[in-house]
Amino acid sequence: MRVSTNILNRLNYLISVQKYLIYFLPITLVTGSFLSDLSVSLVAIIFLITTVIERKWRYLFNYFSLIFFTWCGYLIIRSILSENPILSLESSLFYWRFGLFSLALWYLLDHSASFKSNIFFIFFIVFLFLFIDGFIQFVTGYNLIGYSYYTVDGQRVSGMFGDESILGNYIARILPILVALLLSFKKNIRIYNFIAVLCTLIGGVLILISGERTAFLYYVIFLSVLIFLLINWRYEKLILISLLFTIALGLFMTESSIKQRIFLNTLVEINWEQETSKYNFIPEKYKPIYHTSLKMIKDKPIFGIGTKMYREQCKNNKYFVKNGCTTHPHNTYLQLLAETGVIGLIPIFFLFLLISFIFLLHLKYYLIQKKVLLSNEKIVFLGALFIYFFPFIPSLNFFHNWYSIITFIPIGFCLHLFHEEMFGISESKN
Repeated sequence: MRVSTNILNRLNYLISVQKYLIYFLPITLVTGSFLSDLSVSLVAIIFLITTVIERKWRYLFNYFSLIFFTWCGYLIIRSILSENPILSLESSLFYWRFGLFSLALWYLLDHSASFKSNIFFIFFIVFLFLFIDGFIQFVTGYNLIGYSYYTVDGQRVSGMFGDESILGNYIARILPILVALLLSFKKNIRIYNFIAVLCTLIGGVLILISGERTAFLYYVIFLSVLIFLLINWRYEKLILISLLFTIALGLFMTESSIKQRIFLNTLVEINWEQETSKYNFIPEKYKPIYHTSLKMIKDKPIFGIGTKMYREQCKNNKYFVKNGCTTHPHNTYLQLLAETGVIGLIPIFFLFLLISFIFLLHLKYYLIQKKVLLSNEKIVFLGALFIYFFPFIPSLNFFHNWYSIITFIPIGFCLHLFHEEMFGISESKN
């Protein structure tokens, strides 16, 4: 079917709007959930319109779409059957927009030669700005717009996030995306590798001074991915480990608040200094929350209680545990099991197992056959998802808009990078 010139012009305009909404996403994510979620919703709507007009059906009908939208349908049905459908549907009814957002990313990466470099540039600028802003707050006590330290549980750098204290979490989640984009450039590889090492160091420093232990754990896992899976990063690994160790040691020795929160408090919580050989790897504040979650899982293991229902059902006598009532279980797998049951957990857990298998296969190829299975770019984008879905770390609310947006960004890049392997289709070029 021929598309008229007028329709084609409007189509190009919509695609341009879509691009700019994504370009500004790293900035809107700093401002909170509203603007970033609005941008993602508009991108999803525009993607549907442009895909139907162009008849690019492969971006809508593929294995990812089939599994993801079926899963979203299950979440909606489970919400309708929950004890408070209206509340539960707030999380599930429009969750499909994040899948469409990932498909839109895939589409734009396929059809725009400059899209990847432009989005890298925005991520890089935002990353550097947050580092400068956070470092100024670390030195002076105030950031560029006058926010002081986050002081609820000790002085911690929170930068532009103010009282939310999620600077470290934001950096820990966008750092793998930024490094993967750096490793995607084919020219001046040594220079981009050096910048990737520098960004990894800067990200580590920012996470340390933020005092966020969960973000620090995510960062350690990310470092492990770089060290063990990037085969041709020999000198880069040596530089990274040496400098990071020196900087971390210097911060621990000179900044007592960082040493106390990141290191000493962790040792106390796991009973490291106790004479008993029993270590406590679950922080005390999470124990009642996890206990409440396990009660819900035991009661409704297959289908769960419905999305966003933990905050309501934790007050129920049969689930009640002292200090166990909060907005969500603070662990992705416990939340999915409690709210969506085994059926809701399967796609996420399968994705984590699949990534783990691919990483092991990559190591096997190198150690036994001396071959490289995955490019550095693919490894780090997969590593981002591996970190997000790692089971044994406290997490944010899985269905929170802000968290979901950051999670589905690397999914879009992985669809672009792996679509031939997954769907048996070749990349389209305009």
